[in-house]
Amino acid sequence: MIGINHQDNPAVTEAAMWLSEHAVSPRPIIPILRENFSLFAEDGYVVCAATIRIDQGVFV
Repeated sequence: MIGINHQDNPAVTEAAMWLSEHAVSPRPIIPILRENFSLFAEDGYVVCAATIRIDQGVFV
């Protein structure tokens, strides 16, 4: 993963941007990501990490 762009699955980037727009993360997040973005649990962890980076303003 480079920045927030996940090369193998663009849904990861889309989900990270979606999640970063929430003041409070919906819970439980992994099933929600699976339902809304058709992501596997492993992708969900990448989304969560990317969301933190987005929220901190770190893209590289």
